[in-house]
Amino acid sequence: MKVKEQNQTLLLLDDTNKVIGNLEFTKTDNALIITRPFIESSLGGNGFAEFLLDRASEIANKENLKLASVCYYGIKYIEKNGKLQVQVSHPDKPVS
Repeated sequence: MKVKEQNQTLLLLDDTNKVIGNLEFTKTDNALIITRPFIESSLGGNGFAEFLLDRASEIANKENLKLASVCYYGIKYIEKNGKLQVQVSHPDKPVS
């Protein structure tokens, strides 16, 4: 599996370069905000969404951004990995 970043989307590619999942995000001056992860239903439960969230976290850390999310799965990932010093955001509460 490999990940390619394209237009604020992380694409998860299989060994034949077929897109099997993605993670959409937006960036602000101080945060990378996860908006939607998607994995093909036949591949669900194999940790691919978490793999993409790990990559998003790496990008946020590299660019000195907070990691935030407006989707349930992203929020749960951030709560689970609180040791990464990330902040949960909700659509009605901007990241500060």
